[in-house]
Amino acid sequence: MKNGKALIREIIAKAQAMKLTALYLYTPDQQKLYAHFGWETLSSEEVHGETVDIMALPLT
Repeated sequence: MKNGKALIREIIAKAQAMKLTALYLYTPDQQKLYAHFGWETLSSEEVHGETVDIMALPLT
């Protein structure tokens, strides 16, 4: 998961450089990983028959 964490850090840095105000994603099973970086769960939804959490990372 080391490369995954580096990728997440890079995506966040690029988004901040672009002056984005937030990032959004959905994940069925990696909530703890994203929460470690400050992502917050907004809701749980069904996508293509699978329950996922919708998460957001405020960048401001």
